[in-house]
Amino acid sequence: PYPIAVYAAAWNERGPNYKVTAHFRSDVQWYGVQYGRAEMTVQDKVYTLNPGESLIIPPGAMRSPCCASSRKSGIGYFWVNFENHRLQLDACYDRVLSLGSALKQDMATLIDELQSPGQHDANDLILSLTTRLLIGLARDHSPQTTSSPSHPPHPQHEARIEQLDAFMRSNLHRSLTRDDLGKVVALSPAHLARVYRHATGQTLAERLTELRLERAKQLLISSSLPITHIALEIGFNSSSHFSHMFLKHVGVNPLAYRQAKGRVWRHDHPD
Repeated sequence: PYPIAVYAAAWNERGPNYKVTAHFRSDVQWYGVQYGRAEMTVQDKVYTLNPGESLIIPPGAMRSPCCASSRKSGIGYFWVNFENHRLQLDACYDRVLSLGSALKQDMATLIDELQSPGQHDANDLILSLTTRLLIGLARDHSPQTTSSPSHPPHPQHEARIEQLDAFMRSNLHRSLTRDDLGKVVALSPAHLARVYRHATGQTLAERLTELRLERAKQLLISSSLPITHIALEIGFNSSSHFSHMFLKHVGVNPLAYRQAKGRVWRHDHPD
């Protein structure tokens, strides 16, 4: 038997006035955002969910989600209600979860299935994908996986990195400079650049581009927004520049990615 039993699952798109009255459930709920931004209040604690982020809410906890997006496009989100038989999910509660790159294709397939239900084997596929994704999240956030690296960043810097990543995710539509980012964490632009590179192995520009393209992938799959609108939504000044960067980093142009529903594999070629 499967380690979980799925009772219900759905994909929804709601406007900026979306808000659900506080309630509780007797089963476990997995709630995630694919575009826009949501706030989920769980037992009086507020969690902000950006695209690609989710929460696993334990049975009996009071919860109330609402749209926190400043954009008129609202939010696109999914939820899965299930009974947990034997998955080790304790480390996943009370925290915002992000999917690792290895799980994003499965997530795209799950969203696609939730958006187009009705196939005779849909429930089996949803159960299989949900199980796979929850196992992946549990592994990614287990104490062994999240233990400190051999050369961890200074705790104060680690907190700043998390604060900065959250700020970038919430402001992708803006033209962010190093000065803007430095002010967020009270560091000079040059010092911030060194700290960030040392802690993450990426430059600020590389991380910002990565976050923008990840958001673009989610919007291309989960919404019907025009590509020009998506480009502006994630901070590109033109759709041509967006398409160039998307092709460079993903391997196909945005339209092809949307038509394939994200089921593409990059083939790198020498320059």
